Amino acid sequence: MIDMRAPTVELFVREEGAAHGKSLVYDLLSMGSELGKGLRLSPPQSREVLELARQAAAVFEQRPGKEASEAAMEIMGEALFRLWFGDRWKEVSKDLPTEQDVVIEVVSDVPNVLALPWEMLRLPGQRHRVRRNSGTAQGAQRPAAPAPLRVLIAICSPAELPRLEWDGTEEGIIDSLQGLDLTFHICDQGRFDEIADSCGRLCPHVLHLVGHCGEMGFAFEDEQGRSDWRSAIDLAGLLPLGSVLLIQGRDFGGLSRLARDLISSQSRAVLAAGASLGEGEGRFLRELYAALSVGQSLEDALQSARPVLADDAGLAWAVPQLYGDGTRRLLDSSRRQEPAREIAVQLPLPGLSGGYAAPFLGRKRMVQRLAPSLREGPLRLLILTGPSGSGRSTLACRLVRGLGHRPLIAIQVPSSGKLLGAALFESCRHAFQSAGSVDLAGLAARMDDADLTLERRMAAAVQGINEGGFVLVVDGLMSGKKADPTLTTFFSLLKNELKEGRAIICADSLPLEAGRLGQSDRSEWLGEISDSAFKRYILQDGDVSRRFRQGSLRSSLLQQITSTLGRNPVYLDLVRARLAKADTDDLDLRLKEIVLPADLRSRRVAQEKGFRELFLEEAFASLSVSEGRALARSSAFPVSAPAVELSAAAAFPEGETERILAMAQSLGLAHPAASGWSVLNHRNFLLGKLEAEEKAEALSIAGEMLAKRRTFAAMLEADLSFALAGKTDLEQEIFRQLAGYLIRHGMQQDLDVLSEGRTDPQSIGMRAASLLQKGDLDAAALQLDAALEGFRKAADRAGEAAMLHNLGSVALRRGQSGQARERFRSAADLLESLGDRAGEASALHNLALAAIQDLEYATARESLEKSRRLLHDIGDRGGEAQSLQTMARIYLAEKQDQQARELLQQALALFQEGGDLEGEASTIDGLAALDIRQERWSEARDRLQKVLEILIRTGNDSGLSATWHNLATVQQQLGDRSQAQMSLRRALEIQRRSGDRAGEAASIFQLGIMAVWESKMQEGLRLLAMAAMILRSTGSPDLKQVEPMVENLAAQLKVTPEQFMNLVGQVVTAYRRDGGQKLIEEVFGPLKDGAD
Repeated sequence: MIDMRAPTVELFVREEGAAHGKSLVYDLLSMGSELGKGLRLSPPQSREVLELARQAAAVFEQRPGKEASEAAMEIMGEALFRLWFGDRWKEVSKDLPTEQDVVIEVVSDVPNVLALPWEMLRLPGQRHRVRRNSGTAQGAQRPAAPAPLRVLIAICSPAELPRLEWDGTEEGIIDSLQGLDLTFHICDQGRFDEIADSCGRLCPHVLHLVGHCGEMGFAFEDEQGRSDWRSAIDLAGLLPLGSVLLIQGRDFGGLSRLARDLISSQSRAVLAAGASLGEGEGRFLRELYAALSVGQSLEDALQSARPVLADDAGLAWAVPQLYGDGTRRLLDSSRRQEPAREIAVQLPLPGLSGGYAAPFLGRKRMVQRLAPSLREGPLRLLILTGPSGSGRSTLACRLVRGLGHRPLIAIQVPSSGKLLGAALFESCRHAFQSAGSVDLAGLAARMDDADLTLERRMAAAVQGINEGGFVLVVDGLMSGKKADPTLTTFFSLLKNELKEGRAIICADSLPLEAGRLGQSDRSEWLGEISDSAFKRYILQDGDVSRRFRQGSLRSSLLQQITSTLGRNPVYLDLVRARLAKADTDDLDLRLKEIVLPADLRSRRVAQEKGFRELFLEEAFASLSVSEGRALARSSAFPVSAPAVELSAAAAFPEGETERILAMAQSLGLAHPAASGWSVLNHRNFLLGKLEAEEKAEALSIAGEMLAKRRTFAAMLEADLSFALAGKTDLEQEIFRQLAGYLIRHGMQQDLDVLSEGRTDPQSIGMRAASLLQKGDLDAAALQLDAALEGFRKAADRAGEAAMLHNLGSVALRRGQSGQARERFRSAADLLESLGDRAGEASALHNLALAAIQDLEYATARESLEKSRRLLHDIGDRGGEAQSLQTMARIYLAEKQDQQARELLQQALALFQEGGDLEGEASTIDGLAALDIRQERWSEARDRLQKVLEILIRTGNDSGLSATWHNLATVQQQLGDRSQAQMSLRRALEIQRRSGDRAGEAASIFQLGIMAVWESKMQEGLRLLAMAAMILRSTGSPDLKQVEPMVENLAAQLKVTPEQFMNLVGQVVTAYRRDGGQKLIEEVFGPLKDGAD
């Protein structure tokens, strides 16, 4: 389209001729008058045009110095004039006004013609501007859009291509736009789909791309940061008609081809420039966008900006080249419509307090490295490290959301920074049970099995993470000075066993427990974000962006903030909130007054002090006294919490609390979370605003609310909250509950961590109880004696009774029945005087056990009957049933089977009444044992099958294993060897899974005997040898009974010593391969599902 207001010279160029004799043919018009049609360059001249295009590209790429540039410009400009105008110029120029720029419009489908440096054309006594167009007819244009100008910017620098300083380029572009009446958005990842989505939402007038051009088009970045080449057709689809595409690209030839193809495919203008315009780049872009923002056409805006580059002749080769129609205005400045601002908010993951971002920006290369590798492998374990506030949680949330629909296990490490195994098990157990999988539910039960070692229980957790394809996120880990055994085991299993699952750990530094990382593990340190990411985040705010456009917020102030206070992400929301309203001159002055020491530690302290004074204090001062007080009290919660809980700590109505939290969010002091709100980023500062008494009150309320949640993690935080509040009685009660939980679940190491540094008798007693459960009787006795002395000094009779009771248990397990009876009797007397009937009943029950050990059955019955009556009176049906069970044991020892059966039936009824499945199973198992003693095999079988049903429901692996084994014995007595071998194999499956080597050996031994009964002597010998091998590896005394049987069978089969050694080697190989499974199947066939 010709702008008839400007004097115009037109060249319509085409190519004719065969391959080696091609010539350029052109029509020449001046001011609309045809001066020549079918004018032809000779083949040598046509080749000279091609050479000129190549030379221009070479100079463009090599960027020579100022003198070389000037010389090259002069030579090329004169050559262009000679080739296309020469002697005709006098005729061409006779009607051209000398006081106006002449438009040289080149219309051609020949790439090399459009790629010529027409801007360098030397016209005698005449200034000019250039338009490049293809020969394709141009389509309809859209009407000029309302102001302000909308610009979408993307810097694309694929990792394998020559590096672009994209961070610096991005910051330079931001700085150049200060004070201009336009809105801009910078794409974060440089991906085509991201840019396409942004174009669809924002409808920009200008799409500004910086990157690499080539024969394949423009190189965007894929998810991994590698090149994603897109053609002109792809780029044309990004923008609506009439939009401008500004491309700063490497490779002059590729850039020219891309620009030519773009204007051929659609009606739009393309401005092609160098990937970097050097020091003049910012000034050039500022002038260009300033002109566009007030409604100038692209052509006029380019002419306004060109003198900036003309000041530096060394940049002349990067002068942007205009392709397509640059005459139309992009804006109708008489109309105005502010674009809606959309900020993609990232909320923390469910279960975590940190991870909020509005929006997530920066960490581009890190996300590109980690996200695909985590999703597709080989990366399985990722440890994100960095100081508090560096954005570890935020990056973890971003990565998890990039993993698709993997189920999540999120663990917020307590504010103490210590991860306890119990918290890990609790979160995994809940996730596994909620998954609706029988296998995962079984693994959840294994984690809860106190009889298993910690390592095996953690192995069950990692196995469940694999089987369920979970992603485990642990946030807030603080590295200690010495390795924690629980964490060491945890990291070892993650490194060695994590396969289908994924784990992301957020810690302040690489934990000692992590050890040396493997090929599928990685640690990433998060420092400060870049200046450009910091600025982009700040400018997302509508008020801040408006001030930036108006010029009242200067880019130099943003630079002053980052250079003085750093670029820690924790500052972002507070800085953004203040810059929306602050007196920028005052802020600038105060920043300049901050003196930063040379040494790093002192510098960091000074930066934190400056940040606190300039931003935290100012934000808090924006609240009224009552609002500030309510917010400070809310920060007593060490985790995110719903408004109803925060309102209790704030001592404000829930509605008012939500209003204050929303106001705090606008100031950068709070943010939403999946479970409500988080007031954690600046918790210490906010708590410091409270008087000691009010702070203690708020912490105590937070502790009470957390204790009501009844999860182990929440109870830990409640314990810490009560301790900070100085509520010793409440803290000790929570500690007692936590310790009891850990003792019941066999978590000795966790108890050691929880009670570290505590010297009160209750803590000592809890550690002793854990040692007692663990079987370390000597250590338990020492701790119990110390606790007993402490309770006696404190005149705490209940504590004294508890220690006497536990000392009795130590003596009983040592076989010191006399001392045990003395301790239990003293405990029972104390508890009776205190009115603690449940405690008294327990002491009497254990007193009876000590009497049984001395075979004093009458005395034992007397104590048990008294214990039973006490339990009956207080309604403890389960305890009463246990007393009846123990009485039945006495009658069994006295061979009074009928009385034993009656008591067991009574106990069974009580267990069933209370819904105690474990008690019911144990009682039925006792009745089955009585049946076996009386050789009532059918009744025993039926009872054991009932026990199996219950134990399968409760997931009691250890009980299941023993019951299957007992059932096999009964089935053999009934002559049902087929069912017996299947029951043994069921037991064997469980024994292998739980690591019960003794039980495994026993089952394989029995299967070997059954193979011999089936006349499969060789196979039987192998199975018996395998059982002996297992017993030898565990140092079992049972080996003495099994080895002679193996030797006798080998002798019976006439196996030579050499053959026997070969057989042993085969057995070892078979066991290592599959635990002997294939060998067992060769004898008995595959194990049928659903076998009894």
